[in-house]
Amino acid sequence: MAKIKSKGKLKKNKELAKDIVWCKKNVKSLTPREYFKKFNITDRQYGHQRYNNIITGQLSNTYRKKLKEEFQIWRSGPESSKFWEQQLEKKSKSESSYQSTKFATSQTQKVYKAMNTSFWDEDDGSDTESDNTIDQASENKHDIKIIEEIDDSDLLDKCPSFLSDDKHPDANCSYWCLQGEGSEEWSSGSNKDWIINNNNITENFKQIRRDSFSAASNLERISSVRILVLSHIFVISPIIEQSVTSLIPIMPENLLVQTDVFRRMETPIEVVQWAHKLHETQTSGYEKELLKMKEYTLKSNHQIVNRHLEFLEDIVKFYRAPHKNDTEDSALDRLKMILQHVFYCQKYVVNSNTKPLETSKHYIPDYKLSYPARATKLVDIFIVEAKLNCKSYFPHQDDFIKLRLEMQKMINELIYINVSEPMVFGLLLTGLDCQLYTMYLKHDGIYVCREVQTFSLPRSSYEIMLCPSIFSTMLALQDKIDMIIQQIRTRKKGKSSLLNLTRKGYDAPVLVKDPLTFFSDNQEDSQ
Repeated sequence: MAKIKSKGKLKKNKELAKDIVWCKKNVKSLTPREYFKKFNITDRQYGHQRYNNIITGQLSNTYRKKLKEEFQIWRSGPESSKFWEQQLEKKSKSESSYQSTKFATSQTQKVYKAMNTSFWDEDDGSDTESDNTIDQASENKHDIKIIEEIDDSDLLDKCPSFLSDDKHPDANCSYWCLQGEGSEEWSSGSNKDWIINNNNITENFKQIRRDSFSAASNLERISSVRILVLSHIFVISPIIEQSVTSLIPIMPENLLVQTDVFRRMETPIEVVQWAHKLHETQTSGYEKELLKMKEYTLKSNHQIVNRHLEFLEDIVKFYRAPHKNDTEDSALDRLKMILQHVFYCQKYVVNSNTKPLETSKHYIPDYKLSYPARATKLVDIFIVEAKLNCKSYFPHQDDFIKLRLEMQKMINELIYINVSEPMVFGLLLTGLDCQLYTMYLKHDGIYVCREVQTFSLPRSSYEIMLCPSIFSTMLALQDKIDMIIQQIRTRKKGKSSLLNLTRKGYDAPVLVKDPLTFFSDNQEDSQ
């Protein structure tokens, strides 16, 4: 008995890790492109994370360094972007065929059910012998009537408005996305729609939300973008697959321009030159270069340049020092070191350990920055969610969703205390890749979550050339946060004019193990 159980377990593990087995077998000729094609991976984020995990944690050290270098070159080159576009197009065609077949099957089932229901209804109402006789002509006429009710226009109206490439890539189970205080209705708090170049953005977003709500009500697997739409959160990003703009057939080109409210601070040219010198002299002589740089800053008395230099010096020391866990898993520590250089003043209340949001004990970010609106009340302005590569990305554990739900609660709190132009910021850290977002509310029920900057943290001191650009981004973030703090300080008493535009969102998706039992329980509760 014990041996049989052991064999079964080994077989299951082998099936779960078949891509690892394949990579080990083909390690000499392994490339990212061949791996993604072999296992038909169409989601870029998941594919990059999975492949990186395999080559760094599962393959021999003999090939690891070479494969990592090749992967970094490939993922940052034009060939990668073109490949993922082809994969998405391929998936879209495949899933479109699947959706059409699925819809046709469901319509056939409706016709069959309607015919059977009608037949039994007529049969139950007949008491005479003549009624029990089947009139073939009458039956055919009845069938034609039922089928005529489902004409071409009806099919177009009821056909799903989105393909299955809108599904969450890791949602292999059912999830309930309507848990919480959200509402199906989009009650109007303002008569002003959001219109750009004669295109009604508000109506487009309302239609997307109706489609998403219908799918969520039936426990269909929908994408993270659609899950957020249920809470009136509309993600706008240059990355198409992470943006609500991919769901709109006609979208004005300048939507990205109109929603862009963030500009990276200009990097002083001398700082770029210093980073280059430190890169060249890090093996020997970098201490002398640092002394020359410090002498220059003392003479110039340029505050921004001085802050850049202090940052570069600490970066070099940090990466030259040995670390027990010097891998991508320590990315949050690296980011915190950068944030310490930015938010060092006493006016910022920084909680780098796990502490809930001020407005919800349910949500605990990995880092948050707050400001005391009153003597006993803090308001959150900036948060960080870090996702290590080893964690799962299922909907109920997806930081892409969690970060934005948290930001919505944060901005609602700023509106409740009557901040004139509320805006909050959130950073999503995945491995060493950073995505910085801002959220604001200017239109009825539309929480715009705009991706404003992307960057990668240095993997070693040999990537110090990235640091001036990163620090300029963080200085611009500090400038924006200081503006929000000034608005908090100078806010007036009374209610905000934006209060009628706010909405309450749903909670994070909940895993549903048995959909049939779930629906039956919900029906009993409603009764």
